[in-house]
Amino acid sequence: MGEDFRLRVAHDADAGAVTGVLSSAYTRLMAADYDPAVLAAALPAMTQAQPDLLASGTYYVQEVGQETGQGQVVACGGWTRQAPGHGRVEDGVAHVRHFGTHADWTRRGLAAGILDRCKREARASGVHTLQCFSSLGAEAFYAAFGFTVTGRTSIAIGGTMTLPMVAMGTRI
Repeated sequence: MGEDFRLRVAHDADAGAVTGVLSSAYTRLMAADYDPAVLAAALPAMTQAQPDLLASGTYYVQEVGQETGQGQVVACGGWTRQAPGHGRVEDGVAHVRHFGTHADWTRRGLAAGILDRCKREARASGVHTLQCFSSLGAEAFYAAFGFTVTGRTSIAIGGTMTLPMVAMGTRI
C-alpha cells in the first residue's frame, strides 16, 4: 500500500470523520450510476454516520497517518445482525453496513480489509450468510468477494423518488 494504515473498531468520536468519508465516497463514486436529482436528494441521509453502528463494536475504520498522532479516517464499514431499515434479526444471517472509502483513497485494498474483518468476525460469531444492499457501482466490488445478486430493489427518497440498489449475499 505504501502508507501505514490501521484498521480499528470505530467509536462515537469518529462520527464526523465517518460522515466525511461517506460524503466523499458516495458523492463522487455514485455519480456515474445515478440521476443527479435522485442522488442529491439521497445523499444528505446516506452520508450521515449512524450512531448505532458506531456503538456496535462491529463497525470499523481504516486510518492513515496515525504514527504522527493525527490519524485520518479514510475508509469505513461494518456488519450487524440487525437488517438495515427494519432491524429484524435472522439466525445465522448478518448484514454488511455503510461501507465507503474516501474518493482520494480508493483502489488500495482498504474496503477489502474491512470486509475481510467483517467476514472473519461474523463467521466466528455463528453467522453463515452475509447480505448487503449495494449501490449500482459497488456491485462489482462485492462480487469480487463472493457476493452474488439475490435481487434488485430500491430505497424511497423523499416520497417521490427511488434509489436503485442491488441486494447481494454470500455464504461465509
